Amino acid sequence: MARVRLPPDFLGQLATLRSTPIVVGHFFYPMTRLLPDRSIATVVRDPVERAISVWEYLHWQTDHHDHQRLVSRDIRTIEQFAEDDFLAGHVRDNQTRLLGVEYDVEAIADALQAGDLELADANRLAAESESVPADAAMLERAKQRLKRMEVVGITEELAEFVRRLELALGLPPGSPVETDNATPAATVARRPQAYDESTRRRLIELNPFDAELHAFARELRVGEAMRAEGAKDA
Repeated sequence: MARVRLPPDFLGQLATLRSTPIVVGHFFYPMTRLLPDRSIATVVRDPVERAISVWEYLHWQTDHHDHQRLVSRDIRTIEQFAEDDFLAGHVRDNQTRLLGVEYDVEAIADALQAGDLELADANRLAAESESVPADAAMLERAKQRLKRMEVVGITEELAEFVRRLELALGLPPGSPVETDNATPAATVARRPQAYDESTRRRLIELNPFDAELHAFARELRVGEAMRAEGAKDA
């Protein structure tokens, strides 16, 4: 199994990814076309909870380069963070962009492998294509891609998603799901007091496409569960 920790890592480890049966991590959907014989699965997260998680992560991970940007730009609230021209890319309809963006990634990969592009230039071209703002067409593309995936889950039901993925891929049941980069428990416990309803409403306003995408993923999950129950009763 290979892991892509951040989207820019994908092109730099393409040879390894192509020779590995399972690839996990964070990358934009067009990158999946560079992998042969792929079955695709993903998890969609509530955009408000995701925004809060990223905001908190950049505070407790003090060695992260964007932690220093929060400090240098004097960003003190999550609303300022989600509205900042530079940092908002972390949370503003980010999942819609990850799943719905479209560009010619094959041409970039071919040029990289032929030696016509350096890795830094290939990553720059990919990043420019991936940074376009989300719109209705991108949201619809993301929905259609979700419908074609092997398994779709929501973060609130992560353990159940993993079990369904194991079943779909014919893998033996694994160990209990363990989270990585999890927010400290004490920080999570403070969330009800730290983020009031007005803050949550503002985060929804700033993530209209992700809010709709999360609802769509939940509907897919409910539909799948109903079909599974029907199959058992037949």
